[in-house]
Amino acid sequence: MKKISILVLSACFAFSVANAQSPDFRIVASADAGASLTGLLFNLGTAFAGTDVTASSTPTIQGGVDIGVAPWFSVGVASSYQSFDARYTNYMWEDTINNVTITEDFTLKASRFNVGVRALFHYANKDKFDLYSGLVLGFAVWNVELGTTDPDFRAFDVVALLRDSGKEGTVSIGGALQAPSIIPFGARYFFTENIGVGFETQLGGPIGTPYYISAGIRGRF
Repeated sequence: MKKISILVLSACFAFSVANAQSPDFRIVASADAGASLTGLLFNLGTAFAGTDVTASSTPTIQGGVDIGVAPWFSVGVASSYQSFDARYTNYMWEDTINNVTITEDFTLKASRFNVGVRALFHYANKDKFDLYSGLVLGFAVWNVELGTTDPDFRAFDVVALLRDSGKEGTVSIGGALQAPSIIPFGARYFFTENIGVGFETQLGGPIGTPYYISAGIRGRF
């Protein structure tokens, strides 16, 4: 909670800095959809012997604001969300207590919420066109739910360790992890004084990084 509070305070500081800047150093808001490595791997599914898996994930939905503090440098905040869903049928597992093999169905649902502060370095910041690279410091907050009607089900070790969730038929676990990343390349193009489009790439850990490429609309103020 303290770490997330630091991010919020950093965002407030960034907005206060913006109010003291020249109007030439613009504020850019973004709304994007992206593709993540986690989503790609999840959609491929996990192959178990005797198991059928139907897996899907949503695109990463992201929003952010970047504030120019110099023609070549800006700071900002961004957040994103992505969900994952899988349905396993005819999953086979060994009940070592009763020494039997059990076949059953279960569902796995997960979601990831990212929030972070970012610093961008602009090296071709023209009137309509902007190229940049940057760094992101943030956190990824995960929530995972396993749905099954069997109270003795042991599909994954992490679930077996956290059985007591208080929800009948569901095991819910969650947690936050640091998710630093770099933005190797980003670009924006503005059709008008205020409206444009853009895309950017991002590299980092596969569990925490919200996307490896995203694109969407830009608003400049």
